[in-house]
Amino acid sequence: MALARDLPVFPDIIPSKITKSEFHVIEENDIADEKELQQLVASLFDFSERAFYYFHEKDRAIGAWIARARDSGQLLLNETEFHYYRHPGFAHDYVKITPRNTYSFEWEREVVEKGPMFLRTKLELTSRLRRQMEVQHKMMVEQMMDQARPEHPLLLRPSLWGFGIDLQKAWPWLRSKIRQIRIG
Repeated sequence: MALARDLPVFPDIIPSKITKSEFHVIEENDIADEKELQQLVASLFDFSERAFYYFHEKDRAIGAWIARARDSGQLLLNETEFHYYRHPGFAHDYVKITPRNTYSFEWEREVVEKGPMFLRTKLELTSRLRRQMEVQHKMMVEQMMDQARPEHPLLLRPSLWGFGIDLQKAWPWLRSKIRQIRIG
């Protein structure tokens, strides 16, 4: 068992900045049909603070479903980086290794020499699609709130003395008002 004095100690250096981020890795075969594409689009909308990266081999075209989403104005593929390679020790993981004469680890040299190189493309929703999805989301939320809120029981229609009460709506409305008084 190693004693505390035998363990390596991180140097007493204060970093100038620490950044925490989340990202998703999408590989060539991850989007195989319309349903998976729509799930990706929904994730891009729901998790807009995260980065979504699409990896494909350098000498191959992007997948058909990703290309279809790009061509139909759903996705932007504006930023592509080269020199990514599959990590030999981890699935669904890519490492940026620029080819050079000396490498930090021997496995880096092997991965670069054997290949293949992958491209990392950042996926983003187009502004138009994001606006459409925001409007749909807002309409859905408002509809749910309207359904949850009981309608007012007072009727302003021609009736005896010019107004009436809808008795079927009166009880749920009265209960919601009593709850509001108790809570607030």
